[in-house]
Amino acid sequence: MSTEIPVSPLAIASPRGTSAPSLSASMPIAIRFTRLPAPFYVAVGLVAWGSLLFSGVDAVVAGLAIGLVAPAYTPGRDNLEAAAVRFLNENAFATPSWAVKADILRRIEAAGALARVNLAQERVLNSLLSNARFDRLVEQEAIDGMAAYKPADFMADVRRGIWSELEGAGPVRIDVYRRNLQNSYIDLLSNKLNVRPSVTDDYRALIKAELRDLSAALAAASARATDRQTRAHLADARDQIAKALDPKFAPPSAPATFTFPFGFDDEFSSHPSSNSLEDFDYRDCWPDYAVRIRPREQ
Repeated sequence: MSTEIPVSPLAIASPRGTSAPSLSASMPIAIRFTRLPAPFYVAVGLVAWGSLLFSGVDAVVAGLAIGLVAPAYTPGRDNLEAAAVRFLNENAFATPSWAVKADILRRIEAAGALARVNLAQERVLNSLLSNARFDRLVEQEAIDGMAAYKPADFMADVRRGIWSELEGAGPVRIDVYRRNLQNSYIDLLSNKLNVRPSVTDDYRALIKAELRDLSAALAAASARATDRQTRAHLADARDQIAKALDPKFAPPSAPATFTFPFGFDDEFSSHPSSNSLEDFDYRDCWPDYAVRIRPREQ
């Protein structure tokens, strides 16, 4: 095997009279100030690849150089986040017909598949609509402005995905898996509105707006329902939304529980008549401020 590297191929001139190595070396400088069209990188890459190949140098170096200096498409953050929500709508929240096989389920158990599917979808939904995630979206909009994935768009995308059967003007039929998911969606938003601790002001306002928009869509879709079960589900969903938006249906706040502000001394823990915290009543020791000196045990 020859160890000599011909230098003549490396001096192959480009159409502009510049050698391939010098042209490759100038690419990072050109890219620093401008973004060149894709055919430029293809042409330079082919010239550099051929020159290196005929000179005996591994031509993969040309591909590595082009890969390092060619600009890659960087999608906007709003596009990535919208695509993530779309993925969840099309996969996590869709009816898992691929996993629900009647001939297999009948051999395993008589019931339980519905509850397991709904529980798995509820976990995804709770994580997706968590308060912390919404707070991050609000802050992202405040920092990035128009480039951000707006919380209002996020909430609307989730609603349209979970209630996709209402879109369009065709007939409406909702299977039991989707009905369970949609009921969980309304219950989750209702709890965020009415159960303490409540959500932030921005989140509360958007939740109310989404529930009102959903109620209007349900009213418009009721006439297109193809079966009695779907019509009953749409009517019940509207009733649940009305209750969620009506303050008089909010559950009462939990009563405040009194906690004893002081700890326990060793007299309580060693008292023979008190062997559990249930036997302790803080009123028995109030306002007894006497300092007792217990005789030392022999």
